[in-house]
Parts: sequence; structure tokens; C-alpha cells
Amino acid sequence: MKEAEHTSLFYFNSNSGDTWLCIGSEKELVFEDRVNWKEVDDFTEQFRKDYIVALIGFDVKNSIEQLHSSNEDHFQSPAFAFIVPQTVYHIRENVADLVKGKSRTDILLKFLEEPQPDTPSFQLHPRLSKKEYLKKIERIQEYIQKGDSYEVNFCQIFEKKNVSPFNYLDTYKRIHNTTKAPFSAFIDWREFKMMGASPERFIKRVGHLLVSQPIKGTRKRGNSAYEDELLKKELINSEKEKAENVMIVDLVRNDLAKVALPGSVKVEELFGLYTFESVHQLISTVICTLREDTTFSQILKATFPMGSMTGAPKIRSLELIEELENFKRGWYSGSVGLIQPKGNFDLNVVIRTLLYNEKNKYLCCPVGGAITDLSSPEEEYEECLVKIERLVTNQDESLV
Repeated sequence: MKEAEHTSLFYFNSNSGDTWLCIGSEKELVFEDRVNWKEVDDFTEQFRKDYIVALIGFDVKNSIEQLHSSNEDHFQSPAFAFIVPQTVYHIRENVADLVKGKSRTDILLKFLEEPQPDTPSFQLHPRLSKKEYLKKIERIQEYIQKGDSYEVNFCQIFEKKNVSPFNYLDTYKRIHNTTKAPFSAFIDWREFKMMGASPERFIKRVGHLLVSQPIKGTRKRGNSAYEDELLKKELINSEKEKAENVMIVDLVRNDLAKVALPGSVKVEELFGLYTFESVHQLISTVICTLREDTTFSQILKATFPMGSMTGAPKIRSLELIEELENFKRGWYSGSVGLIQPKGNFDLNVVIRTLLYNEKNKYLCCPVGGAITDLSSPEEEYEECLVKIERLVTNQDESLV
């Protein structure tokens, strides 16, 4: 298959000394809208001894449940893509092993270099004013009080149009250096660019073991060690944040049970307190043992979209998201990652991420949080700003 005019790049960095760099495109399976699951299974089987990059947009939900997405979409990414790369490096403790294809040290070295000191950051504008955002939260809480949902993950989008092409890799490195997020990702594929600093794992497969680690509960970092400790204690003692977390843990347990051996679903850690460069988070870990011969598509259909980005119950929350949000999520709150030979994989949750469409010069950074009956609309808005402060600079307050 002839390679595209520019070289596709896919970089998945755990920030723990274990990184994958995939270069080029040997074969692709792409669905712009609805996903044909038989073709997904056939592709996975055909390349079961190879590496497959997975790009899974949020709107794959419409191919799993009777749902739709009709909100405004400027990023315009395909719903789903599998890409078999030409070259794959596995980088461990700064040692790069070439595990597939011909050497591309020219590209490898670019990833190892420090970013240029004048790497730009961007001022983005919220599509919703603060006043509009607060009204949306109040509307969600009305639905919750009526019994439609217990928790809804509501997101807004910060954006800028007519942004000229820039140095995507250096921008990713700047974000990476200031966040050290454990599931960061850089993607340069077709006109679509992702510069991500996700702290969240969606799902990981190792043999018959499946692991999901939903995040719910956030506090900013303190300006001193003392303030930092106070914020950590505030988070771990917050009944609201723990209630959000446990609702999603229950949802994940139910999702995993669809593909798990009976009795194998377990909560390995509940309310784990994890500290990152810009935030503290509550992360829970749910595991299960897969049934024999479970396919990738079966796992995805059972668990996607991830509960941390939907709410509970999932389908009604997804309907409310479509009604109340004013943008199509696309890649945001979807998942990207690498499927390895024999089927092991590790997929993130696409959050804390800059997305850019080079063709239409559109740059955006969606952000959101879980809304419950106990949520303070003002605090939810401030949490959105905390989550993206390392990605963009000086959000335009004139529209707030």
C-alpha cells in the first residue's frame, strides 16, 4: 500500500519508562460514521500477529446503542480507525527497540529532543459563556432530581478558528513536560493532530486479564506542600467526589460482567488518591477475567463509551449529553492506544487534549466533569479551568 504524502505518527507515552512509537501506515480500516463490527473482527484476525493503532471516537456509541450525534462538528474526525504501522519502536528506560519494520532513527530522534523554547501556547475561547454553562448544569440537576440519571458527564469546548499550522510535536512535548500524564499521546494522521495529556486508562488487556481505571474526583495542586496536603485530604474526604466515583465503578463492574467469567469482576482499588503535576485525582481499579475467545469488538461493545465520560445510567446519560452539549465530541472522550500481537492492548481516555484539524485550521480543547445533585455549578466551572490550565494559556475571560 502506497504511503500518504506525509508520514503518520503515533506515540503513546506512559511516563513510566515504557513508550511506543509507531510510524507510517501500511494498512487502514476507517469508518467515517457507523462501524461495521464484522469488518473490525476480520481486520483484527487478519493482523493478529501485527501491531494495530486504534483510534476510537466517542460517537462509536451510535454503532453500539440506538443513539445519534447531530451537534456541530468542526474537528470532523472519523468515528473509528485501525492503522497497521510500518515501523514500531518500543522504548524502555530510554532504550529504543525496533520491533517492526525498517529503522527510522530520523523520526525517533525528533521525539527524544527537547522542544524549542519558543513553542507557542494558545488562547482558546469557550463556546459556552459561563452564564450559559451554569444554566446547563442547573438543567442537568433538574433531570437528576426527576430521576432521569444519577450522574451526567457534561463537557464544554474551548476553541479557536483559523489557526495556522504549527509545530505539533513540540507543542505535545511542552504539554507532556508540564503534565507528566501517564497516558499521554501524540498523533499526526491525515489532517488530524492530537496532543494529549490524559491521566486516565480506559481499558487494558493482558492475556485473559482486563483492567479498567475510571477517574472521578479532582482537586488542583496547592501552591505549597502544606496547601497540597490540605487539598488531598479535602478530596479523599469529599462525600460528593466519592459518590461520583463509586457510581462509575458500579457501572464499570456491570460493563465488564458482560465479557467476564462469572464471579471474576473485582474492585481491586477504590478511591485511590493519585497526584499529577497539575491535579490530584481519585482513581479506582476494576478487574476481571475474560471469557475464552472474547474478541476486541466484544470488549469494546460491552464497555464503550467509558462510564467516566458518560454517567449513570449510561444510555439515558448519553441522551442527555447529546441534548445539552453544543458540540460533537469526536475523538474527545474516545480512546486511542496500541493493540499488540496476540491481542494485548492498552487504551486511554482522550481527555486533557489539544485537537487540531490542519485542513480547516481548527483547534480545540474540550473539557468536562461529572455532575450530580450535590454539584456546585460554580465549582464545576472552575474545575474545568483547572483541568486545562497546563494545555492552553489565559482562557479568554471576555466570553465568560
